[in-house]
Amino acid sequence: MFKKFGFTLFVIIFLFSANISLLFVSKVFAEVRGGKELNNGMVWRLDLTKEQKEKISAQEDAVRKNTLLSRQSIRDLRNQLNAELSSENPDKVKINSLIDSISKDMTYIQKQEVSFMLWMREQLTPDQKQKLLTLIKNREQTGISSEEIKSSPQ
Repeated sequence: MFKKFGFTLFVIIFLFSANISLLFVSKVFAEVRGGKELNNGMVWRLDLTKEQKEKISAQEDAVRKNTLLSRQSIRDLRNQLNAELSSENPDKVKINSLIDSISKDMTYIQKQEVSFMLWMREQLTPDQKQKLLTLIKNREQTGISSEEIKSSPQ
C-alpha cells in the first residue's frame, strides 16, 4: 500500500514540476514576445518597425501551429495518466510510458519556443536588443511583473 502511495505521490510531484517548468518557459516566452498582437509585454517597448512586427508575428504563428499537436497530445496523455492513476490496479509500465511521452512533447514545445526567442532576438537592432536585455534585467532585479510593464508608460 505504501509503495503504491509513494509511487503515486512521485508521479504527481513529477507532473507538477514538469508543469511548472513548462509554465515558466511559456510565461517568459509570452512576456518577451508580448502576445499575439505584440502590443503588451516587453516587445512593444522596443519600438519595432512595422516590418519587424509582421515578421515576428508570422514566425510566432508558425511556432504555435507547429506545437499545437504536441499541446493537444500532452492534454490527452495527462487525461490517460490520471485515469491510470485512478484505476484499481495502476499499470506502472503504462504510467512510465505516459510520463515519457508527456516529457517528450514538453521538450519539443520548449525547444521550439526557445528557438523562436533566439530567432526573434536576431531580428532586433543592436539598440533594441540592449533595451530588451535591460528590461529583462530590471524586471528580474526589481521583481516587476509583466502586468506592471504593460501598464507603464513608454
